Amino acid sequence: ADNGGVYKDHAVTSAAIPTDATGLRFFVATSSGGSGRWRVDDMEVVVKDAGGNVLFESDLIAQPGAAAGQAPYGVEVDWDNDGVWTESGNAISADVLTREGHILAWERGIDEELEHVATGIAMFTVRNDTGKYSPTNTASALSPNVLPGRPIRIRAIYNGTVYNLFKGFIEKIVPHPAPDNQTCDILCADGMDRLNRSTIEAPKRGVITSLKVGQATQVTGVSITFANANPDTITRASGSFVTDGFLAGMALRVEGSTNNDTGEGLNPTYYVIATVTATVLTLHADEGLIAEGPVAGVTLTAYGPIGIILDEASWPFADRSLDAGVDTLDTWFVHREKPMDAIQKLLDGEKSLAFVNGAGKFVYEDRHHRLKTGLGGAADHITSQGTFSNTMVDMEYEFSARTVRNIAVVTGHKRTAESTTPRLWGTRDRPKIAAGEVLTLWAHLNDPSPTINVPAIDGTDFGISDTSTGADDATLRASVPVIFTKYGQSVKMQFTNNNTKPVYIVPGTTDPNYALYIDGKEYDDDEIFALEQNAASKTAYGDRAIDVNNPFVGNFNTLRSYAEWLVSRYKDPQPDAVSMKMVNKTSA
Repeated sequence: ADNGGVYKDHAVTSAAIPTDATGLRFFVATSSGGSGRWRVDDMEVVVKDAGGNVLFESDLIAQPGAAAGQAPYGVEVDWDNDGVWTESGNAISADVLTREGHILAWERGIDEELEHVATGIAMFTVRNDTGKYSPTNTASALSPNVLPGRPIRIRAIYNGTVYNLFKGFIEKIVPHPAPDNQTCDILCADGMDRLNRSTIEAPKRGVITSLKVGQATQVTGVSITFANANPDTITRASGSFVTDGFLAGMALRVEGSTNNDTGEGLNPTYYVIATVTATVLTLHADEGLIAEGPVAGVTLTAYGPIGIILDEASWPFADRSLDAGVDTLDTWFVHREKPMDAIQKLLDGEKSLAFVNGAGKFVYEDRHHRLKTGLGGAADHITSQGTFSNTMVDMEYEFSARTVRNIAVVTGHKRTAESTTPRLWGTRDRPKIAAGEVLTLWAHLNDPSPTINVPAIDGTDFGISDTSTGADDATLRASVPVIFTKYGQSVKMQFTNNNTKPVYIVPGTTDPNYALYIDGKEYDDDEIFALEQNAASKTAYGDRAIDVNNPFVGNFNTLRSYAEWLVSRYKDPQPDAVSMKMVNKTSA
């Protein structure tokens, strides 16, 4: 109904809806190819076609006076953090200020090819005359959810297609209560920021070998039998795991079973594959399956280092797009590192790229991704995706020797397991565990280790006593279950005291000096170097070197191939710092 020029619940066809001179204007693409404009104040916009199908549902904003063909933008916040974007109050576009010096902006990427990708950010200002966006205002309709960490997304719609521009989290909320400026600034960061905030160990079950950085494979709709066989197995009724690319050391995700889906109940985020045959995956000895099957319609997904890092960082499995990678890693592990630092080591090792895209997905592109046809799929990077006619102004770039590299030195690490089994870690302390407490201890080793022998639970390697100086009591020990989780350079130990009184971890019968200890084998680490240079480039531009440390590759031929690629890629000047301004043509 028409309420003083404001249209409510109005069905839109290709006809234009009148708007007053001060209202926000919205371009709406319809099935007939026409357009409509209306004024919207604090309401959601639902665009439907003639058949009643919802084409878009959100709250859109555009610069006042926007001409036909300009794309409106939608800003939404999942205030209650429940993953549902369509709830009342989530669409805030009507409050976003886009004039009088205010901007809606976002950015991501790198300034030059040899740099690291920075965290993507978005920023905008909302009107706040009612205190709606003030975190301390308990009278706000959004209270108590106006908080940092809430998911946010910015999207655009053009000709019926929704484009994801930014997805991340609110990082900072800055209200301005002055009478002449009752606004609120909101600063956001994408998921890359969260990969810089925690510390992880990986991979579970120890060092893995012979995998590529983003290597992954998947089979769907298969019939699977799960066996609790110590070590446990996963058997398929038809097809071949070998042909499908499953490899030892890969993490394994299970979906579609009744009892063994990863991430469900007490099941781990991923299992680890120990060996592969055509029809059987044998899991690492420390994994535990429940006998089940055959079960139809199971999906098995196996993946390598970057996928494992994202798992350990709790990155959503569906929000990933990963290339396989180019070079095979001889050994790989993560020890007390931030997830993004661990990923950056992998990127530096093969000069690849990782970023969070506009839809909030983590994207890994290997070093060949943007240099060959087909690897980018529909977004092929070397095939023109469109033509701009009379829309670009101030196109600039620089052509300098700043990015020239004509000498490449690549350092690798060849690791060989020691022949002896020394003590890797031990403690003389007698840790106390309160009744009902779960005590977590970490053993951090000096070096990565291919073989880690965790303490036996039979009283030989450690004991449980009701005093710190007492001897092992088998009855008390029986009520203290222990879980050992091995990583590449550490061991996590969880003791649960189910007794009704405090207990202590004391030495076992083997070594009276250590309450806990770990033996095993370490790697001998030998550095090897590959050098490549281009004489013509050195003559033209002088010596310009790039040094790369690849801690996970020890094959000289692989390192030399990488050095050759670096020189061939960077020996000559390239257009850099390209910038341009684009302006919309008139609707005519």
